[in-house]
Amino acid sequence: MESNFYRRDGKLVYIKQPEFSELKYVQTLWKDRETMDGIGGIYHFPEEKWKVFYHKMVMPSDGKNFYCLVYNLDEVPVGEVSFHGYDSAAKIARFNIKIQGKYRKRGYGREAIRLLLEYYFFEFGGNIMMEKAKQEFSNEFISSLGFEVIRKDKGEITYQISKETFKALSNNEKKNVCCILYPGVDLLEVSFTFELFNLINKFNGEEVFKLYVIGDDEVDLSNGMKIIPSHSYEAPIIPNIIIMPGGCGCLENNKISSYIDKFYKDSDYILATGHGIMTIAKCGIVKNHIIAALEEDRKQILNMSPSSKIAELSYVDTGKIITTVGGKSSIEGTLKIIDNILGNEKTKDLKEYLSIHKK
Repeated sequence: MESNFYRRDGKLVYIKQPEFSELKYVQTLWKDRETMDGIGGIYHFPEEKWKVFYHKMVMPSDGKNFYCLVYNLDEVPVGEVSFHGYDSAAKIARFNIKIQGKYRKRGYGREAIRLLLEYYFFEFGGNIMMEKAKQEFSNEFISSLGFEVIRKDKGEITYQISKETFKALSNNEKKNVCCILYPGVDLLEVSFTFELFNLINKFNGEEVFKLYVIGDDEVDLSNGMKIIPSHSYEAPIIPNIIIMPGGCGCLENNKISSYIDKFYKDSDYILATGHGIMTIAKCGIVKNHIIAALEEDRKQILNMSPSSKIAELSYVDTGKIITTVGGKSSIEGTLKIIDNILGNEKTKDLKEYLSIHKK
């Protein structure tokens, strides 16, 4: 797996830039009558056209287009999602989504668009996404993603969503943040992340993030202190955000692995720091992912998850999974989650506060 193929994970699917050989699937997708019916009909995509398409849409790209295949959690390609025609002055682009006919009505399309919008708004820097369609989207589809109809003309409907609207959708529900404690856990890694969530609650004047400490009855920390978690692993709390902090002894605790296995799929994010990255590697959730890792842990991580790619970075964000080597990068990873949920404007006070206290 090449390190420069972008990937972003969701609960049902993930999107990833394809390798050149994977254009064979695109060829199959575009000639599938069930898939292409109603959107212009089948399109023949011979191999002699692959190179031009790949260079424009995938790599190196012309800077105006972005293309991914959509994969289900069994790593089977189920469709495509992209944006094209980006106007850098107006920061506007148009999107495309195709889910193969036999995989429709499973929620794949909605989540693939959400993942694309997260990349477009939060990483690429776009402000508005638009699309024209001959068929009207369902009200449920529109409301769940935040699109609005801005024009109906000559049988075509134009949809639009702004960055502000997309961010606002995440603010409607409180998020359960569950931090896992275990014997030997690094207290600094716990305090870094928890204090940031606690501060943003104070700055916002409301408890957006509900904080829980998950673990056994009493936990011995790496510095010799003891702490009592607020809830056990069996507590009926469904985490939106799982924090897996670093420390010694995390691999030996099977309760941690069972907890992550149980809740990872339905969570929105998992943040693993320091040695905690070994635990999520043990659980198998970083297979075929680009991750950060401490130098001393890399061999063991690759033994547990050979298809993972370790980047020479202190912090890696692949959408749902965020890995950091610890320290300052743990702060960056936590702020990334907060930004994705609340938006940069709402975290401005927090960042200014951190900037002041660094001096």
